[in-house]
Amino acid sequence: MSTVEEWAQKESLQALFNKFDSNCDGTLSTDELRRALCGVGLKNADVNKIYKIMDTNSDDRVSYTEFIRWLFHGSSEATVITKKVFGGPSTPAEAMTEFMEFVQELKDAPPEKEGDKPAKLKDIFKKMDENGSGKVSFTEFKSACASLGYDVDDEMLKEVFDLIDVQKTKKKKKRRLTPEEQEELIAEAKAKQAEDPSVEIPEFLDGFPKGDISCWLSHEKVYYCGNKEKYVKERRLIYDPNAAETRDYQITYKEFKAAFKAVIT
Repeated sequence: MSTVEEWAQKESLQALFNKFDSNCDGTLSTDELRRALCGVGLKNADVNKIYKIMDTNSDDRVSYTEFIRWLFHGSSEATVITKKVFGGPSTPAEAMTEFMEFVQELKDAPPEKEGDKPAKLKDIFKKMDENGSGKVSFTEFKSACASLGYDVDDEMLKEVFDLIDVQKTKKKKKRRLTPEEQEELIAEAKAKQAEDPSVEIPEFLDGFPKGDISCWLSHEKVYYCGNKEKYVKERRLIYDPNAAETRDYQITYKEFKAAFKAVIT
């Protein structure tokens, strides 16, 4: 008697076959197989060769039984499909390894057009960099993975992105205010103090203001807004001593290359 797992597996495989069988005739044609393989990222697979291997009775149609037999005969193409059905990587590290192995496959794949040069790592990165900024955001990363044929759930994909994105953004640094800027701020404070005695006149030490200038309170964060309305609405942060270094949420080619080399040795 079959176990629950075996029944679940059969259901998954039948659902997969039905998904590929677009005209619902119970068999797969070469066109249906081609769309199926492209759908799981096997864009460069030799469809005709795989189809002949699947079609064991040579009737030019692939039945569900023939399809299942092929899935478990051990080819690299079949492994890609079964992995899609029975679950992908379970940890970010496994996902990173799988992703970089996928990138390696893209590098090793023969050129789509005769005479073209094999893809380099830089070429793959440029494809991911959709807006040509020199960096890849998570939105671009997700979009590129889908278009290149790498399929994994969003949460795991975010983990992979974070593993690659190791560069940290630096804290805001202090900026000395010019004497003119200091005088401007003091004059503005005095004007406000005439209306509100609680307003304190700002103090400066070696060009650095003390406190939050924009609201005249004593805070560690230092802002400078000037006396122009646009600066009042959009305060400029000069320095935040408590700001923590964080990822910049963009992948550079240097980060991408380092992550690739760490997995593919």
